[in-house]
Amino acid sequence: MIKVVAKIYDVAKAAGVSVGTVSRVFNGYTDISRATKKRVLKVAKELGYTPNVAARTLSSKSLKTIAFIMNDLVGSRYDGVSMQTIMGVYHYAETHEMQFVLYPTTTQQQRAKTFAQFCEERNINGAVVQGLHVDDPYVAQIAEAALPVVTIDLAIPGPRTGAVSIDNTAAEKAVTQLLLNRGRRHLLMVNGRQNAQVSVVREAGFKAALAGAGMTADTRRILYADYDMKLAGEQVAAALTADPAIDGIVCASDAMALGALNVLKARQLRVPADVALAGFDNTALAEFVDPALTTVEQHMDIMGYNAAELVNKLLQRDMPTAQRQIFSPYEVIERASTGGQAK
Repeated sequence: MIKVVAKIYDVAKAAGVSVGTVSRVFNGYTDISRATKKRVLKVAKELGYTPNVAARTLSSKSLKTIAFIMNDLVGSRYDGVSMQTIMGVYHYAETHEMQFVLYPTTTQQQRAKTFAQFCEERNINGAVVQGLHVDDPYVAQIAEAALPVVTIDLAIPGPRTGAVSIDNTAAEKAVTQLLLNRGRRHLLMVNGRQNAQVSVVREAGFKAALAGAGMTADTRRILYADYDMKLAGEQVAAALTADPAIDGIVCASDAMALGALNVLKARQLRVPADVALAGFDNTALAEFVDPALTTVEQHMDIMGYNAAELVNKLLQRDMPTAQRQIFSPYEVIERASTGGQAK
């Protein structure tokens, strides 16, 4: 009698889990619960399933691989925003039997190897990319990519590309309008990276709000602090010294707003009585600082999930350009730093 060799699908069915979960157990992933891992291994033993190296390779190739490529991860916002996005992509991959991999990169590394080479060497089927600068080498290469690529906060036109973001212009306009409605007329904007598309559109929102109030933006009151708390504090300190009339500060991240808050407190300026302050991202610390920080909730986990979903759709079929641009929900949350109630 010929013995029937158990396959990974048999183990998955008997253990009541997905093929992807079985694959993760045998490939040493640490995100599987002990109970699930124990059940999978028990069933595999009972069925006589023991994958070898070749079997693992074959199994991994049967699953589509979605990569999250994060540019400038070390220098990115250190306030949990990137982790929220990563978890959104991971959650989609895990629930749709796709392999998830995370690759940090830098502008310097992009110059050493093309985007196509990078993905081909790693057997990547589709990618979500975040943190690119508009002048990075990957931007032009992604536009010509053969595999589906969805970028976050950066639209790159191309036959297999998509983009996911909130309406950053509208969001920045709304939070700036909030300060204007509170009677502030001498506003300072602390923006993120100067060579990032998201900074351009947020600055447009800031200027639009001022224009709606019959005011013109003063370029001396628009600063760039690269999402860095310390640098933001230094720039705000210099701005307040040069321009004591400033009565409101709008920051493109909560981290930079916290840097500004430290400076305001050190100068014994009351927030919001003397200077109103708003951030962006609604990070964990925003509601626990004193005063609690007005901010914008981007739901980065949803954004990451939507980006991964779009990649998977593009793997299955071509889509019209309009359907490859997704705007995720956002919410302006007013707290005490602009005179609102704690939330």
